[in-house]
Amino acid sequence: MIARWGGLSLLTLALGACVVDSTGRFGPDQWDPAAVSASLGAPAGDPWCVHMEKLRAHLDGTEPAPSDEAREAALEVVRAESEDPLWPFRKALICEYTAGAAEEAAVFEWVTVAQFLEAAEAAAIAEPDGINPLVPVFDHLSGGEPESLAPVDLTEPAYCDAYETADLALSQQRGGVVQAVGFPGSLRRAPDWFAQIQVAYHRWGREVQERRRLARERVALGDAPFHCRRFHAALTGSQEFAIKDNLIFLLPELDDPEAAGRLVVQDAEGREIVLDRVLAAAQLDTGGTGGERVDFFAEDLAAAPGLRSAVERTNALPPPKVFTILFGYNEEQPLQGDAQLPLLADELSGRDPAEPLRISLSGHADCVGPNWYNTILSEKRAQAVFDGTIRPALIARGFAEDALADPRRFKLVGLGETAPAVEPEGRCAATDENRRVIVVVQ
Repeated sequence: MIARWGGLSLLTLALGACVVDSTGRFGPDQWDPAAVSASLGAPAGDPWCVHMEKLRAHLDGTEPAPSDEAREAALEVVRAESEDPLWPFRKALICEYTAGAAEEAAVFEWVTVAQFLEAAEAAAIAEPDGINPLVPVFDHLSGGEPESLAPVDLTEPAYCDAYETADLALSQQRGGVVQAVGFPGSLRRAPDWFAQIQVAYHRWGREVQERRRLARERVALGDAPFHCRRFHAALTGSQEFAIKDNLIFLLPELDDPEAAGRLVVQDAEGREIVLDRVLAAAQLDTGGTGGERVDFFAEDLAAAPGLRSAVERTNALPPPKVFTILFGYNEEQPLQGDAQLPLLADELSGRDPAEPLRISLSGHADCVGPNWYNTILSEKRAQAVFDGTIRPALIARGFAEDALADPRRFKLVGLGETAPAVEPEGRCAATDENRRVIVVVQ
């Protein structure tokens, strides 16, 4: 008779150091998490695995969060190791699954050890499948249904306090986990956080399965589920890296997929973000505050039907009309007789108030004088064109005053001397072409 321990026979355990591999040879390290991790490209002391360990300790409340500088340094190293854009996420999964396997091996849970090592190996070689994660999310229900379908407040970690609510929350989180760790851009922005989400979810599921086994054997399990709280902390922290509403990104030119224009995004607090390459992106909080630059990838666009349809609608719009209004030296009002002003007024005279009209004005100055003064001067120039030409033309067409104050439809920025039309040769000089306001009507 062969005794069983943790789901595997003692005979299997005795062979743990010399398990036969798929070629019929003996593989001496198949049950050694550290050896498996090293064979997959994450040896002991690997900087990315060290970062993952520190992040895990932070999620467990035993260490402060890694600094932004330390995180960026670790990301830079791991990204340089491979041209595969998902390698940082793959390696994070390898680090975490093999670390989990080592913990399970210490308590002789060999079934779980095998499952986690298999997941680590899959993470190293699996191909992305649509928006599905690299490693499938384990089904802890094993074909069954949760005992209750009562909704759990997933915004509160209190569901982790007891196995009854934790078990139910686990089943309700599964779809969200697949979506969270399967969105390609998220995996590139925060591979460390989203790997923690997936592995913590799997470990939470194994914990619940073990609880069921012990309950059948009438063994008291003791504490509330540990990995439930780690998962909740990881999911909450990852929101910092998620793409939210109020995303602004530059599309490529229709006739050149490698080129984009230049856009200065200014939030409600006056913070400016310059976008000047394809898919450069800025993100604003609700209300237009808290503007910040964010990483945005082509994969984000491909995986988000809402964004795709918005891009298709944008590409179907007629091309914008662009007007360049010139100014005299140190002048706040346009040059007398500027030929572009009547053309701009003419364009606006045919606009319907019901149309989704958008107008942006960027004021510019030459490089003569202090930078701060030129910025103020460029703002006044943009305001002068708006007040002197755009406002009266639209009021005459029936646009309401409150519509003209809508910052989502009318955007005025002063760029000072930062974006010259003509770069001065040698020393700074007063350049006529740089004293301008560019008006884009769409």
